[in-house]
Amino acid sequence: MVAGVINTLAHLLRDARKLDEAEALFLRGLEILEARRGKNHPEVATALGNLAQVNYIRGDLAKAEARCLRALAIDEEKLGKDHPAVGRDLFSLSFVMVSRRKFAEARKLTRRALGILFLYRKRNGTAVNSEQHVVANYTRLQTQLGRTPSQITAEIQQLKREAGLEG
Repeated sequence: MVAGVINTLAHLLRDARKLDEAEALFLRGLEILEARRGKNHPEVATALGNLAQVNYIRGDLAKAEARCLRALAIDEEKLGKDHPAVGRDLFSLSFVMVSRRKFAEARKLTRRALGILFLYRKRNGTAVNSEQHVVANYTRLQTQLGRTPSQITAEIQQLKREAGLEG
């Protein structure tokens, strides 16, 4: 309960670009979650993702990357490699990789995130809320890499087919 209230306040502060205050609250929420749930709980992964966003906004890409990687490791271990939370973690990490100009790595991460989200849609009959956002980011990244719209569309259709969705 307390961690949830702290997290909500931290989000509001982050959105208001009061990053020092937001980071302090996100860190406090992380401490509470780690103490109550353990260091490798999916809620801890979410808290790490929130902190990574603050680091990303600040331009502290090394810290953002480290936190994204830790969140990814937790979610893969606890939820499985094809859980939508893993897709979220991959997508967040891809933003960091783009900012670090590691475009090939960002492309690989985003493709994997899309595959997870498409597989989720196939299994559950409904898309994850972030699916359109991930597709848009993938398209933007591919455009930056010089891919044509038809090449990008073909790749997305291929990922859908691989997940068992109609292209």
